[in-house]
Amino acid sequence: MKNNTIALCMLGDCYYFGFGVKANCKLAIYYYNKAKKLGSSYAKSCLGEVYYLGDCVKKDYKLAFKLFNDAAKENEDDFEAQCGLGNLYLFGLGVEQNYQQAFKYYRKSAANDYAMAEFYLGEMFFHGFGIETNYDSAVKYYSKSAELENDNAMDRMGFMYEKGFGLPQNACEAMKWYKKSAENDNVSGEFELGHLYEQGLCVSQDYKVALKWYRTATAQNDEFDGRPENSIGYFYEKGIDVRQNYDSALKWYRKAADKGNSYGINNLGWMYDRGLGGVKQDYSEAAKLFTKAANLGNMVAQSNLGYFYKTGKGVHEDYFEAAKWYLKSAEQGYVPAQINVANMFANGVGVKENYKEAAKWYLKAANQGDSSASFNLGELYYFGYGLNRDYGKAAYWYRKAADKGNVRAMNNLGELYVVGYGVTRNYKEAVRLFSNAAAKGDLYAKGNLGILLFEGKGIKKNKERGFELIHFAVASGINEFKEYLIKHGLQ
Repeated sequence: MKNNTIALCMLGDCYYFGFGVKANCKLAIYYYNKAKKLGSSYAKSCLGEVYYLGDCVKKDYKLAFKLFNDAAKENEDDFEAQCGLGNLYLFGLGVEQNYQQAFKYYRKSAANDYAMAEFYLGEMFFHGFGIETNYDSAVKYYSKSAELENDNAMDRMGFMYEKGFGLPQNACEAMKWYKKSAENDNVSGEFELGHLYEQGLCVSQDYKVALKWYRTATAQNDEFDGRPENSIGYFYEKGIDVRQNYDSALKWYRKAADKGNSYGINNLGWMYDRGLGGVKQDYSEAAKLFTKAANLGNMVAQSNLGYFYKTGKGVHEDYFEAAKWYLKSAEQGYVPAQINVANMFANGVGVKENYKEAAKWYLKAANQGDSSASFNLGELYYFGYGLNRDYGKAAYWYRKAADKGNVRAMNNLGELYVVGYGVTRNYKEAVRLFSNAAAKGDLYAKGNLGILLFEGKGIKKNKERGFELIHFAVASGINEFKEYLIKHGLQ
């Protein structure tokens, strides 16, 4: 009898995996069922996998749970059934979600050196499923799984090196692991390789190679998360290493969106917002797509939706709803949303006016290098809105913004150097700042530079040129300089 069940299970495996015969899932199920009726726990485990994955049968998680559970009880060394139970408990499929039970079964399976169980233990420690997040422990299990040739674990090792989670950040080590994963046809590994080439991490930036890996990832038609499709769409939208083609961009964004990729959904909304790729401009459809992506947690879509509610595009104008979505995006670190949240607090739009909150959000954006946020933070310190007035800190943030080319900050910092507020008075530095800002078209800077030229401060006196600049600023609507003209009999 035992030999019969082994033979039947072997036949099932041959047809399921295509060993020596053409793969035939239905025949595999037939032989597994025959072996199951004869009491084979292995056949139950195999059938559990079939119903879990939905291979040539409708997915049935409850039946999969029963089959895995029976197999695991009958054979304490059935690591595949144990891992299957772990998966069902982890995701709450066919049974109530229970992280402790998932962890227990993964540990049992991993004790038999089952690579997939090691991988999922790594996932539990990485995401903090039922246990405290611990990147070191995640790496330990990913590493064990990768050593056992699990391509998902190889991909995760690459990710841990790329981000510096539990390991020293090292793009070249990341690339090594992504390559190993890709060599095993892992779609995520292929995508991540493309991403490294696109960003120029560990290798010279190479869009052609990046696109090649993105296309390789999509060629498998895998139920992956749509990132490769979205990236290809972006390449077509921006004309990166391909001829700019909005129709092709739209096609690839749709493919990404169909796989539930939130960035693909958001980008599809962007195409409807602008009427690109052959679709008619449709704010209502764009709003629906932004909403869908925003509800999936996409920070860019949340910010876009905030803008739609603020401006009444495709939805009813609603400042409170705008503030809600901007805040969700800002909390994820999206700089444009952080600035919008700060602006709303500063102006009391959709939220109660609160300069301290505005300063908090400007600071978050400024710390990510945004020049407009640095400028606005300088303004709050200069005027003492929500913060103690501090010209030194105002000068600090104006300088941060000015160094990134913000012309308003250049002008304001120049004004501080003229009067010596928060900095040592320095007319030459003021001239430099006003000149740089004026060259970029800032009218206030032109007027201020004109005054220094007229008075010969920090620069050789040139009354004629100074008057021209001051008069130009006034004629352009900057009335602050009218008084100077009158005082000096130039009006």
